[in-house]
Amino acid sequence: MTNKDDPIQLIMKFSIIAYNNSIHSATEYTPHELLFGHTASRNPLELHYPKQFYQDYVIKHKMQAEAVQECVTAHMAKNKEQVIAKRNQAAEEITFKVGETVYKQVAKTARNDKTKPVFKGPYKIIHFHPNSVAEIIGNHPNSKSIRVHFKLLRRPHLVPGQSSSDPSCS
Repeated sequence: MTNKDDPIQLIMKFSIIAYNNSIHSATEYTPHELLFGHTASRNPLELHYPKQFYQDYVIKHKMQAEAVQECVTAHMAKNKEQVIAKRNQAAEEITFKVGETVYKQVAKTARNDKTKPVFKGPYKIIHFHPNSVAEIIGNHPNSKSIRVHFKLLRRPHLVPGQSSSDPSCS
């Protein structure tokens, strides 16, 4: 521990040493090991590196760095698969009925302003097509039907700021 009267430079040195030598959960390695490619049992307080590098050391260092990189890549891929599997477990099948009132998500390119609504509607589902596609139509008499994937549709109670009795139509 340091005293509160210690200069900030000394405190920062200890902070950097602590950060570089703590194992990160994402990689299961310390930043020092990732940077230098090996887990040599050096004293982390020894801040001076030797100025001479020999060819054997460079070759060994390269092999160790490649091994660490392979381990990190494998670990990250495993974690990614676990996250995807966990999210897929919680995913539920999206089902709608013909005649149901829904709102359609506005494309991100069309809403470059945060104040614009994320969903348009209400629409009525008039027909289903293969591959989770629904044909919807607005409430306006001159509205044309459009085909939209289920992922872009929301029920009125799931749309923020909208109620099922909104007369607005796009």
